[in-house]
Amino acid sequence: IAKTINDKSIIGTSLSLIGRVNSKQNDYDTAIEYHQKALNLREKLGDKTTIANSLRAIGIIYEKGLYDFDKAEKYFNRSRQLYKELGDERMISTLNYLLSRLNDYAGNYDTAIEYLIQSYKIYLNLGESIRCSIILSNIGEIYFDKGDYDQALEYYKRSFDTAEQSKKIGYQQKMGSSLWGIGNVYLYKGDLDTALDYIERSLKIFEEIDDKHGTPYSLLGIG
Repeated sequence: IAKTINDKSIIGTSLSLIGRVNSKQNDYDTAIEYHQKALNLREKLGDKTTIANSLRAIGIIYEKGLYDFDKAEKYFNRSRQLYKELGDERMISTLNYLLSRLNDYAGNYDTAIEYLIQSYKIYLNLGESIRCSIILSNIGEIYFDKGDYDQALEYYKRSFDTAEQSKKIGYQQKMGSSLWGIGNVYLYKGDLDTALDYIERSLKIFEEIDDKHGTPYSLLGIG
């Protein structure tokens, strides 16, 4: 039908949706094929937003499906540049997060942290406190991966404080996960009593909000 009415925009959307379906079915090569067709069409139309979306989608498949991090980075950078030209702060922040994740995989911890700090500044300016809390926690995780436990504690605690003060939807879950992160750091530092205290506090929150994802982690920490 879309071809009959020559609506190339709808064709692009349809191709992208087929790509998403194939990705969910773990048929990544076919998924990329359809996303690439959508990208080619959108480039002819000159719609920067949908071009950026296609580039991001392809990058995610290369990252999560095919584990080709170099290609993923190439597509993420192209997408991020277009979002910059569009002035889309939220999507710039999203791409910063994706690029941070790639650098974390590669052990480029300082670069990963730099991308997250950029995201944090954007969300801070937008007044999105829960996202700020999430980013601070992500930074804490990277410092933990680096073995810099003192910095990890600082960022996990900032994440907790930010979530607690926000009182926005999801703040309790973020408080619980931050407490769990703090407890985990103390566990690796060998301070078992303090670790147990924080993990028990996280468990209490997860049980209060019936978080079936967070509760097992807290129980595992206690066990």
